[in-house]
Amino acid sequence: MTTTPILPAPTDAYMSADEYRVRLRGLVDEMHPGHLAQAIDLLAALNSSPPEESEGIVASSVVREPVGTRAQIPAIDIREALGEAQRYLRGKEWRPALGKLEAVIRENPEMRESLAVFRATCFLKIGLPELALKSVESLRLDRMAEKECYLIGKLLAEIRVHESAARFVSRAIALNPENTGALELLEKLQQKANPKHDLLLRQIQKKLSPMVVDIEPYMSGGMAFIYRGYHQKLHQEIAIKALRPTFAKMPEAVDRFLLEAVTLINIQHPHLLEVYSILKDDQVVSYVMELLEGAESTEQRVKDKGPYPWTAALKVFVAVTDALVQCHKRQVVHRDIKPDNVLLLPDGRIKLIDLGAAEYGTQKNAGKENLFVGNLRYSPPEALSKPILGTTADIYSLAVLFHDLVMGVPDGSQGMPPDPTTFPEEVESNLRSRGVSRLLLKILLKSLSFKADKRYPDASALREALSTLPVVGPPR
Repeated sequence: MTTTPILPAPTDAYMSADEYRVRLRGLVDEMHPGHLAQAIDLLAALNSSPPEESEGIVASSVVREPVGTRAQIPAIDIREALGEAQRYLRGKEWRPALGKLEAVIRENPEMRESLAVFRATCFLKIGLPELALKSVESLRLDRMAEKECYLIGKLLAEIRVHESAARFVSRAIALNPENTGALELLEKLQQKANPKHDLLLRQIQKKLSPMVVDIEPYMSGGMAFIYRGYHQKLHQEIAIKALRPTFAKMPEAVDRFLLEAVTLINIQHPHLLEVYSILKDDQVVSYVMELLEGAESTEQRVKDKGPYPWTAALKVFVAVTDALVQCHKRQVVHRDIKPDNVLLLPDGRIKLIDLGAAEYGTQKNAGKENLFVGNLRYSPPEALSKPILGTTADIYSLAVLFHDLVMGVPDGSQGMPPDPTTFPEEVESNLRSRGVSRLLLKILLKSLSFKADKRYPDASALREALSTLPVVGPPR
């Protein structure tokens, strides 16, 4: 059965690039699957147009030219993949639609922002709200148009993540102060955000009293609120991480949240977050953990003070490796090692955080088959095609982490994977210029091997290799 095109081809003289973009953004306004599918039609049409047509329609539209094909990773036809995504969306087949959208983004990461609404909607429809939230939280607002920010704000408002929704809606208003819909939505979000926070705070205060006193709001993340208080038995300040009420009603989000807490309780390593206890009932899903007062991510440190000397970066590298030794012994693969997830504390301690994307053996990934999890820059090449990666994925990520600490975190690195055919040579050249020892370079290049079986098999093997360096001591 053929479908009548909703618009003429973009090469037709009377349809300008601006008109196409207006039509594209209008189609997704109500988040209807048929509208999503039609918008995909437009994206496909725009992507297939020659750049010389209609005043550079491809260069100026939300779709950009695809990046180069990566070795041994099959290239895809973006127009064909978007067409297949369109058919799946029309049929409300969310999982295969998401698979096609993911494939397009892997081939051309610059389309990540333009497909964000469709991707997040698919995550929600297949029952993965935590991945829907994660997929939009790292988007670059400076690359998004007013309408895109507004739509994502509406989507987040539907799942009652009010602070994150307000961030996108506020950006839409900054781009267009006359967007009355965005102004009304922001006012509603501001009214709704505080009462839930206050109610959850009162519940936590009641349930943890008198063991924990002086509990007050500390900060908020995408899926959880974080409070601080004083633990009278431990005689120290602590933090309490509690799932937002919306996510506390979702079994899979609760399971992932508690699995991370149980894992951290069982591992107990100085370079991992320390978790003391878990509180779960019909009202509250939370855990009590150490308070990382004054912590700064290594990414922020590099941005503020410049790249690390390689010997200082090596200290971070070894600390994270030590933490992963204990994780890998328990079949826990972090999968999201990046500068933003490595924290520095004022007293010199180093902490690897965020097991939210972790792989807990092959039995704990149900529901995430064929879904990309993690960060494209720090993920190994096989992450683009395999749902289960194994411990060698963390080895690759560690090597990229070291490189970026020494050379600087690239702008836009959240969505741009390095070319695995040339990246090892770039790493070697870059790090040689910074005086990195030949023995350490050899370890890093092995860790960056394109094929997983050529890397160190796990963190223990990597740590053993690092122990041969004169400046590195025994594992902790």
